[in-house]
Formats: sequence, structure tokens, C-alpha cells
Amino acid sequence: DTLSSLSRRLLHENRALWLLVMGTAGYSLVLVSHVSASAAKFGERATSLIFFFVATLVAIWWIRSGRLDRPGYFAIPATVLAAVVIGGVLLGTGPDYQRVPGPYLVEADQRSIDSHAMAAAEWANAHLPPETRIAADRDDSALMAAVGHLSPVATRNGSLNVGPLYFANQIGAAQKRLLRRGHIRTLLVDNRWTTSLPYIGYYFEQVKTPNHTAGTHAVQKLTPEQLNKFSNLSEARRIYHSGPISIYDLSQFEGLPPITVSASSAPAGNIGKTEWPILAGWLAIGCYILATKRRSASSRADDIVFALHAGFAAVVVLTIVGFVLVATSWGVSYIAGPMLTIMGLVVLSSGRRRRLVGDLPWPGKSLVVVGLFAALLIGSVLISIATAVN
Repeated sequence: DTLSSLSRRLLHENRALWLLVMGTAGYSLVLVSHVSASAAKFGERATSLIFFFVATLVAIWWIRSGRLDRPGYFAIPATVLAAVVIGGVLLGTGPDYQRVPGPYLVEADQRSIDSHAMAAAEWANAHLPPETRIAADRDDSALMAAVGHLSPVATRNGSLNVGPLYFANQIGAAQKRLLRRGHIRTLLVDNRWTTSLPYIGYYFEQVKTPNHTAGTHAVQKLTPEQLNKFSNLSEARRIYHSGPISIYDLSQFEGLPPITVSASSAPAGNIGKTEWPILAGWLAIGCYILATKRRSASSRADDIVFALHAGFAAVVVLTIVGFVLVATSWGVSYIAGPMLTIMGLVVLSSGRRRRLVGDLPWPGKSLVVVGLFAALLIGSVLISIATAVN
């Protein structure tokens, strides 16, 4: 009864908390979603967002209860939080092979995305023309589309299943027709596919590969001979090889000129190339704000209301920025740079209204803050110059 009366009072005092209540109610839907395999995938992806609402609502209730010194008020929320955190695990949050971190596994969603796969996708983004059609397995297709900006060939994209191309023991007339029908210009091979059956149940498409010997449609494991046939093919030119992954240029099958590999040294948007000055600037402004405070106390009716409004404004701003970046294909610097400039001007203009915090745990506070500014900016410029030269 005490908990319910406290909740009613908080909701009556601040109507904005109803948004958090509605978001928190989604946690029950996440648990119920595990009754269906397809719905469980949605629930697992929604968990991160739901826990934002849960954590915020519990924190507000805990702070506003005003009775933190009583053991009972500590034990109750601790028990509730423990049940919420382990509830998803107890009801099942997906197969064991999807738990990370862990070594590479064949066709196992995030466990199939490792440093080798990321390096190949980043290389494709830096060196291959955008929207180049590529044949690959399920997980690498998603990575090549998201990071490499290529166009994977698959039936879900309105094209065809590339599985028969990989499972064939040699490239014959049927495989060449498949290459032309799919307008496949590049092809990716990962030698680790031969180490086990796909954990998700298939390599390429959900349709199982026919086993002509047994007369069934059971899932077959790819063999080294089936993957090595591309390296022995005269019409295929290997344009990338790193670790277990190779990418082949198959332009000759369509009578197209070979792909000219770009000489670009790194993918666009690499933080080692263009983002260090931006990051250093944001860190410098953040350090300044943390190390100073307003000379006069700010007038706010309610800190919780202010925090809710500020959080909502941040979500709106970041959403707008995300839409702009996606719509224009700009790098983050195009947005972060002007925002940093505006924020810097605002901070400098309000400098007279702020002063250093008196209880910072270091001597010479002014010198330390100025030195930190200088070190961050000079270091970021030196890193950018060094990476550009390399």
C-alpha cells in the first residue's frame, strides 16, 4: 500500500512520468514475446530501450521516496532490480551461441562478426564502388551492406539464392548462368565456413540445400574443395585476401571491365582519420563544464523535471541528427563540427558567469584546466597528421 500511494503521488505531481510508466510496461511484453521464436527476436532487440525506462523510473521512485536510510526501502528495490535483471535470462534470451564475447562461430549472428569480417567490410567501403553487387553468406552480406555499402545478392533483395554457386563442386554452365542472372560482380569466401554446420541452420538462404545422395533436403556442410574452386577459376580475380577471407572480382563473366580498386587508404568516417579533433573538442568542453559551476545558483523548480526535459531534448536532437546523416550520407564530422563550434561559442560567452569548483582534488586548478585543453587539442592534431601521412 505504501508503494502504491507513493507511486500515485509521484504520478500526480509530474505527468511526464507517465511516459516512463508506459515504457516500463514494455518489459512485460518482452518476457511474453519468448513464447514465439520470431517475436523473441523483437523482444531481445527491444530490451536495451526498455531497460532505460525501467532504470529511470526505479531511480526516480527511490530518490523521491525520502526513506533511503531504512533497510526495508533498500531491500525492496534491490530485490525488484535483481528479478528484473535476471528475468530475461531465466525465461531464455536466445540460443547459447549468441552470447558474447566468444570465438568465431559459423553463421551465428554476432558471433560471426569478428575482426576479420570487419576488416573485409571496411576495406570494401574504402576501395570498392558503392552498391557493387556481391555474393556472400548471410552474416557477411549484412555486414557488407551496413559497413561496406555494397549490394548483397539474395532472394530477400529481389534477386536469387547464391547457395548453389557455393555448393557446386565446379563452375559449370549452370553456375555461369546464375552469375549472369544475379549480375554478381564480386564474391566473398570465408574458409572458416567449412569448420562446422551453420548454427543458425543455413549459410545463405533459409531454404535447405538438397542432398542428392541421400535424397533429402538436410543442411550440408561446405567443403574446402567447394570453396577453393574460385581460386582456381581463370575468370575470377582475387582482389582481397586477409586471414580466412577472400573477395573475388567476377566481372569477366558479364563482359565488364575489371573492378578498379580505389587507392583510398581508409574508410570514410574512420575516427583515426577525421574524428580526433572533434572528439578532443567535445572532451575539452566536457572537462570545462565538469570543472566549473555557475556563480549564482540556478533557479529550477524541480531537478527531476529538468532532467526529464533535458533527456527528452537530447533524444530529439540526436534523432534529428541521425535522420540528417542517413538522408545525406554525410560523415559525422559534418554535423559534429558545427555543433562543436556553436557549443564552444556558448561556453566562451558564459565564461564570466562560471567559476572553478572550489573542492577539485588537485592544486593549481586553472593551470590544470588550461593544460588539459592544450594537451587534448595538440594531441588530436598530431594524431590526425600522423594518420594522414601513413
